[in-house]
Amino acid sequence: MARETTKDITKTKILLVEGNHEQDLFSKLLHKLDLASDIQIVNAQGKDKYPTQLKAIMKMPGHELITSVGIVGDADDNPQRAFQNICKVLQEAKLPQPTAPLQPVKIDGLQVIVLILPDSQTKGMLETVCLESVKDDPAMICVNQYFECLEQKLDKDKLPKNMAKSKIQAFLASRHEFAVDLGVAAQKSYWQFDHPVFETIKQFLQQL
Repeated sequence: MARETTKDITKTKILLVEGNHEQDLFSKLLHKLDLASDIQIVNAQGKDKYPTQLKAIMKMPGHELITSVGIVGDADDNPQRAFQNICKVLQEAKLPQPTAPLQPVKIDGLQVIVLILPDSQTKGMLETVCLESVKDDPAMICVNQYFECLEQKLDKDKLPKNMAKSKIQAFLASRHEFAVDLGVAAQKSYWQFDHPVFETIKQFLQQL
């Protein structure tokens, strides 16, 4: 799937995401919510590049159009720390810093809002959200049994380092048409966007 590098700002609302998977999923979701015409996705190509990318956004041609900036980050092992790290990035870029996820702050006409996935209290990532949305799919019984078998047969140090990402791949292998990653699967509507687990993300996008 071809993805263009952002060179200028064409919309009033900016959504900064970590990588290609996030870009593809949020693009699909924005279209489902009829928000694509207002929100421009910027792919940082790695969360370590958030500081550089955020500063670049505010200098790009058309940056004066921006009224709202949304940033998405994975909770990983510590949702509070993940939020604090994003706030540090915002501070370095001299942008408003929210006091909590999903709590927008607005200063001098510019709003900033942060989303931590799967939520502000739970460890995990975007993969966690996607897996939850398909937990009732019959294929997930087989996926879970497969990983239970691995846990019984393999030493702990030989098990997948990231179980959520591994389960995503196993689930995608069960589809009639294989999708190479989470983002492509989103474009194929493999994730259940009407599942309650996506409500927080929808709320975030609507607030943006």
